[in-house]
Amino acid sequence: MDQKYYDALAQVRLESSRQLLSDAEGLLDGTFTREDYRMLSDADQIRSASDYDDFYIASKEETRQQVENATQFVRRVEDYFAKCASD
Repeated sequence: MDQKYYDALAQVRLESSRQLLSDAEGLLDGTFTREDYRMLSDADQIRSASDYDDFYIASKEETRQQVENATQFVRRVEDYFAKCASD
């Protein structure tokens, strides 16, 4: 399969993710911010590039930032579940 196929597939996945996140945004009582959704979108784009681009190599700084973002997001998810459990 050629690169155009993978690019189109990545775009469909990104749009689907954005729609799901947009739909979920109103349901989560403000626990998650637009910045959280942006971090997820950025992480998905980097993952897609690393999977499908021939010569994509993440820099140390990109990797450090993704780990930091993931750590923050996991904390927010844990907080959200703890809040749900206490309600």
